[in-house]
Amino acid sequence: MQAQWLIDTINEYIDSNDEMSADGDGDLSHIKPLLKIELAQELLSACIDLCKEAADERNDVHAKAYIVDHLRVYLDNQHGLLDRSFNLEKWIDQIRNEDKNDDEDSSL
Repeated sequence: MQAQWLIDTINEYIDSNDEMSADGDGDLSHIKPLLKIELAQELLSACIDLCKEAADERNDVHAKAYIVDHLRVYLDNQHGLLDRSFNLEKWIDQIRNEDKNDDEDSSL
């Protein structure tokens, strides 16, 4: 996989950056998955932009319909009503809601 170096670099950064800890104790284990998913969402957005530019340059409506539009479904809910599939935005919201509920439960 050609992008493995990027994945390894991201994981090393997240593992080594204690200042990113939300609670200041240096333990990122509870937010690492969310950081990874948010970054994946940003990378997918860049991928979509590049694919759209290439499709536009080639006037390739087939690629726009079957690659660009399909990728948008997985990015967020801002694609209109193409699909109601589980996507990165819904996953991020789900994790945030679970974390919020865990915080509320622990304060009781």
